[in-house]
Amino acid sequence: MSADSSFPGLLPYWLEDMELEDRLSPTTRLLYQRNMRALVLPLVEDVTLREIAVARCDYFLKHPAKQSYNRARQARVVMRLALTLAVRHDIIPRNPMDHVSRLRWPPRTPDVFSGVTST
Repeated sequence: MSADSSFPGLLPYWLEDMELEDRLSPTTRLLYQRNMRALVLPLVEDVTLREIAVARCDYFLKHPAKQSYNRARQARVVMRLALTLAVRHDIIPRNPMDHVSRLRWPPRTPDVFSGVTST
């Protein structure tokens, strides 16, 4: 792996590292793998690790945030974990996810009691 490797090329390396560390339950590892494949990889399939910067990560997280706050949060978790591995293994100098803007809950409209009673 190098900074010129594609982000999707990091996925097998990251999954193997999670398995070797054996700190996560198999269910959590499967969830992380699913989230990476479904939420992150479609957005970064043509991007090298060198090209992943704070602005790009911020932009990538806004796509799932349009669908739901939880999707964006899950994408943020797996991106942070994968890029942390890249930093630990000296592939990239720093994790751009450390400086991404905070995710915000979407504005909510309070549910109003409809006044319907059951009989």
